[in-house]
Amino acid sequence: MKYTLFLLLFGLLVSCQDQTTENQTIQEKLDALFQNLSESGDFNGSVLVATSEDILYKDAFGYVDGSQNTPLNTDNKFAIGSIYKELPGLAIMLLKEQGKLSLEDKISTYLPNLPKWSTQITIRHLLQYTSGLPKVNWGTFEVVNDEALLTALNDLDQLEFEPGEDYLYTNYSPFLLSKIVESISNQAFEEFVQENILSPHDLTQSIFKNAFPYQDRTDVAIPFDENFQEDEMPFTIASPIFLFVTTVEDLYKFLEALHNFKIISKTSLIELARKTTVKANNIQSPLGTVIIKNDEIIKHRHHGSSGNYEALITRFQEEKITIVLTTNQKRRNLSEITENIYELVKQQ
Repeated sequence: MKYTLFLLLFGLLVSCQDQTTENQTIQEKLDALFQNLSESGDFNGSVLVATSEDILYKDAFGYVDGSQNTPLNTDNKFAIGSIYKELPGLAIMLLKEQGKLSLEDKISTYLPNLPKWSTQITIRHLLQYTSGLPKVNWGTFEVVNDEALLTALNDLDQLEFEPGEDYLYTNYSPFLLSKIVESISNQAFEEFVQENILSPHDLTQSIFKNAFPYQDRTDVAIPFDENFQEDEMPFTIASPIFLFVTTVEDLYKFLEALHNFKIISKTSLIELARKTTVKANNIQSPLGTVIIKNDEIIKHRHHGSSGNYEALITRFQEEKITIVLTTNQKRRNLSEITENIYELVKQQ
């Protein structure tokens, strides 16, 4: 499939460059790209491409759910996998800017009911995935909610390694960061995010759902596999932090606000974007993979997936090109699609 997709994209790029209609617009080129991807079954989702603060292209292709009865539109909301982890990171930096915490604070300061290991872990360890906390063992839960996760943590006798000594990507990190936000703000995490991030920046299409499988499927894209079988999980998720859903346009607005330092300051953003110096493979910061040169962000890329949901946000800061892709039928090809969009837009 990847080889076929490569040939498709390469052929389209060549045809876009060589065709006689030299005045073909970038919108027409992008539409041709996605029509081909949709017809070949390689993309079922929404796309937004922007440059210099203008949206060049926004559209949706495929179906809302496995029934194939309802076409997607760009107002449909998608889960974005690990990209949600940017929200607790930003919430922590907002509280830091307000003087309400230090990244070197031990998490036991704000979460005193956790076991003794919490006196060794700092907020920075959580942000950089160097806490020593294990991965969440999702299969042990019938219902994944805050109480169940806190119970599992309280039953944890020892860490995987000494905090700061290694790297382990775990959903316990953003979960505990959200609990620290709640402890300091006296608000539910989703209320804090709504008040301090979503509402001030007009992210009106972004919400936290209460449970998955969704009780209310209105305006939400439902994930399904290549055979159009909708995702079925052996457990229910009932922690809102893991159930953030949004649209491509809200993700674009979010990136615009973030990289114009309207959510947090430039200093805070650079600090949040830096990854640990521990030697390990595939290290990420709370913002995913960020390239920084001379204290300037050059590129911000964050991939996320959950079941058959998959999303990729990419901000090429120097060229001011933003590409947002969300899908409810994972094909593992969003990086290739993004690179081809980038090459098309750069040619203009």
